[in-house]
Amino acid sequence: MSMPDFSAIRSWLQQESPNLEQQLIRWCDLNTHSFNLEGLSAFLDMFSADIQDLGAAIERHPLPDFQSISLQGHDEKQALGPVLCAKKRPNAPKQVLLCIHSDTVYLPSDPFQRCQRLDEHTLRGPGVADAKGGLMVLVSGLRAFEKFCDSQHVGWTLLLVPDEEVGSLGSASFTQSLAKQADIGLVFEPAYPNGALVSSRPGSLVLRLSARGKAAHAGRDFDNGINAITALSRLITTIDQQSQRFDGNINIGVIQGGTAVNQIPASAVCEINIRSLDPKVLENTPPLLQEIIDSMQKDCPAYLQLHPYCHRPPKLFDAATHAAYQVLQDCAKDMSLPLDWQPSFGVSDANFMAAAGLVTIDTLGPVGGNLHSDQEYVQLPSLCERAELLCRFLQHFSLD
Repeated sequence: MSMPDFSAIRSWLQQESPNLEQQLIRWCDLNTHSFNLEGLSAFLDMFSADIQDLGAAIERHPLPDFQSISLQGHDEKQALGPVLCAKKRPNAPKQVLLCIHSDTVYLPSDPFQRCQRLDEHTLRGPGVADAKGGLMVLVSGLRAFEKFCDSQHVGWTLLLVPDEEVGSLGSASFTQSLAKQADIGLVFEPAYPNGALVSSRPGSLVLRLSARGKAAHAGRDFDNGINAITALSRLITTIDQQSQRFDGNINIGVIQGGTAVNQIPASAVCEINIRSLDPKVLENTPPLLQEIIDSMQKDCPAYLQLHPYCHRPPKLFDAATHAAYQVLQDCAKDMSLPLDWQPSFGVSDANFMAAAGLVTIDTLGPVGGNLHSDQEYVQLPSLCERAELLCRFLQHFSLD
């Protein structure tokens, strides 16, 4: 089998660069917050039309509603957008799963809704790096692979999930089911601003703690009320004082309760996150929290409760994963592209794929930074650069 002309691939990608930028701007100017179901659906319509040239079979799979307790203290069902799967050559001897998310953290009410060109090489906008820029790298790399390489021995599945930014509440099991059918996994979260990839990721456990009290008028009927905020605050303080027992990074990140200053608050909820590379730490956290709750409940008039929310297992950098990263590094050397990796304490869908037993390379997306802020940016040259790197890696994978 003759090797493709990678200089021709690079030239073609560079010629396509203006089109890639305009397509990315169209994608990012459409709001796709995790719970903006209308925006997510419209994006899938747009994206499906944009990838018709790849010749893949495109399907949408609905996700079940996610059931939890709201930050207002009520049982809730949260509707989620659908998963999109695009598959080509599902019966080929080698299968690759390429995964990224369509959702962003920016609410429809957020003022940050449009892209802006900052200079010749930099585009600012919602999702330009995390992760619609990664999706652009994925699609462009696949186009180059299909156009220039002998791709018949490699089948691929493009997986686009709608809920990664809120913990992959509904899509995690779907992602893992596909991971079990693949030979290698590639995730297109953005690279570090210095171009490095993420090697290992911790596990992450998110739980909600609630306190249910009794509403009453804060002046006329004060003694008949049970203050849920006060009860939850005491619980949080106790957890913080005993944080060394959890043997991991533990953070109280969100707290909400009450409706009016002249009413005794009947409910309060907080969100707690613990991260560790040791899965046993995550496993032991709920029992430890429950022990603290049970101890406090004896003298607490409010009802305290622990609620599961979401859990990502650790992504470890084992020998097989290291070997895959080294192959990618060799491909980068052929491009004269320095490429290294370093651990992160953030999480992604790579956690789920690795936990399913799939060797997974993470952060194959573009170079960018200031994620989850109104200064999010992408380095535009990295779109073509990382697309070529993907094409080279897939070519190597087809011959391995």
